[in-house]
Amino acid sequence: MNAISYVCIDDDGDQLDQGMGTTVDISQGGALIETAMPIDTKYILLISIDLDENIYETKSRVAHTRSVGPAKYLTGIQFLGPPQEVAQIVRNFILDYHSRKNEIISN
Repeated sequence: MNAISYVCIDDDGDQLDQGMGTTVDISQGGALIETAMPIDTKYILLISIDLDENIYETKSRVAHTRSVGPAKYLTGIQFLGPPQEVAQIVRNFILDYHSRKNEIISN
């Protein structure tokens, strides 16, 4: 799982809230993220930092949020950015995930 920051934004792009979570699953169309608080907004800006400290961000739409335990929420999101931007975000998550996994295995 990858750490991710998110910023809740309104229809005008103004910031409402922010938080941290982890990526549970990801595809070209969207992702499932786990957070300690529910995400109560229509849009969020996802921000990821890879192992080389490159910052990636993309605007997304919240599809659903559900509680799965005390202080544990799963939120499904749909990526809204340009296809090239989305592809870079997905590539970043996958490379970062495998790098971290290999780091854990070798230790």
